[in-house]
Amino acid sequence: MRPMRLATALLAIVALAGCMDTSTKITVKPDGSGTIEKTIVLSSHLAEFAQSMGMKMDRASLEQGMLNEEGLRTEAAQMGTGVAFVSAQKITTAKGNGYRALYSFTDITKLKINRNPVGDVAMPTGGTGGGAASGGAGGSGGQQSVPEYLTFSFAKGTPAVLTIVEPKVQRSTTGASSGQAAADPAQLAALKPLYSDLRIALSIEVQGKITETNAAFVSGSTVTLMDMDFGVILADDATVKKLSALPTQSLAEVEALVKSLPGVKLDTQESVKIAFK
Repeated sequence: MRPMRLATALLAIVALAGCMDTSTKITVKPDGSGTIEKTIVLSSHLAEFAQSMGMKMDRASLEQGMLNEEGLRTEAAQMGTGVAFVSAQKITTAKGNGYRALYSFTDITKLKINRNPVGDVAMPTGGTGGGAASGGAGGSGGQQSVPEYLTFSFAKGTPAVLTIVEPKVQRSTTGASSGQAAADPAQLAALKPLYSDLRIALSIEVQGKITETNAAFVSGSTVTLMDMDFGVILADDATVKKLSALPTQSLAEVEALVKSLPGVKLDTQESVKIAFK
């Protein structure tokens, strides 16, 4: 993949992966079945930004299709065998409008969760078009998103043991090309309002008491695998400039850059084990 220029890089890696608050919670029962609750809220600042970039999109157009039951059923099938769409509802928060969807699964070992949220929202294709690009791979201006699937193993018993395996993501070995445009302070300032709304969170909740785990972030029966608040992360212009130089849309590359910064909870282990009963 060729290196992207500043505006494209920031939008693809951060804004297109976000411009939204996205949270996924997986709840696991002792028999290995459970639910997935996915919440997506689209930033109220996004329409203004899209228009400032010359995209003929209003907020209603950007939100159109977010809550599409047919699409959510398709997404359920993509998450693995035995995953079913249960319900969805529109929600409104201080950050904007969105939806909360609930899925069920029968066997967590057949589940795969793409932790890279690029493509969760249909986005504009360019400056003159009035329509939105399709979500998923290629949904962000023609650039391919990088699927990063969490997988799981599970052993029933007392306690039951759940293992979450991080995706094997090949990080790029080359940086941005020497011809890439320098970061423009005016562009950075224009993007700043979006940052305050961006968040990516992923957690596992077990139905029972955790008796043993190597997880870095544990609260009661919940393990946080990832919680990245870009409003905090990108308060520093130096970090924004480094993100703009990343050559791919890999969330793993973003994580490597921001994992030690304020506003980040990130378990970087190859696998996380949770024993519960």
